[in-house]
Amino acid sequence: MTYSLYGATIKSVSSSDKSVATVKKDSSAKYRSIIDFKKAGSANIKIRSSSRTDTLKLKLKDASSSFTADMITVPKTSSYSSNNEFYISLKNDSSINFSSAKLYYELYNTSGELAKAENVSISNVLAKKTSYSYSQYYTDSDSIDVSKTKIYITDLVRFSYSNNYKSLSSKKYSVKSSVSTDSNGYNSVTITATNKTSKQAIVVVTLTVKDSSGAIRSISSRSIYLSKNETEPVTISPSVKPEDWGSYTVTSAAVYH
Repeated sequence: MTYSLYGATIKSVSSSDKSVATVKKDSSAKYRSIIDFKKAGSANIKIRSSSRTDTLKLKLKDASSSFTADMITVPKTSSYSSNNEFYISLKNDSSINFSSAKLYYELYNTSGELAKAENVSISNVLAKKTSYSYSQYYTDSDSIDVSKTKIYITDLVRFSYSNNYKSLSSKKYSVKSSVSTDSNGYNSVTITATNKTSKQAIVVVTLTVKDSSGAIRSISSRSIYLSKNETEPVTISPSVKPEDWGSYTVTSAAVYH
């Protein structure tokens, strides 16, 4: 995490408990400090310039009990390419909104050998909601043992201290959707979000498409940035063949500042 005293030069920094959080001046920017979180606990961080002292009162919690990461596979059919599609999901059970998260996953084959490893990022990980990242692997799907998948959360980034977004009640924004079909039978969904407040807002919408058996075929998320009382549409065109499109749902969450 970074904290800045814009227009000033940071002279000194300190932490009341370095076992919980440490702070140092950023050598690349004289107005910025870098705070590293070490473990759950409380600490006061002080950042001083010649004209001011800012104090941050930190209360850190263990994130492992507040987040659940999982893998969602897309069924393999002859209508798809040789690539095997899947999603990494991240459920945020905390009451805190994060601007982004970084995860690292490992896929193993039935022999226990590492088949693929990758770092992924997810933007706008909002409180009490599930976010997704799309990926593929190129080995034979029968050789992958999904039960051996390992997923690690490597970084969580909160919205900046001066631009801290808070959860927006569903009564304060609206989301509507409509479907259009092209000449080849492919569907697109237009989702229109409206900010009913006088604040700036981010509405995160997630389109999930399932086939007739209820299996997930596609998950697509978009972040819609809205000024006060603004309405904005976004169109999502999933690569789902007509015969694999059974139904769709749109879920949403929003934050404001």
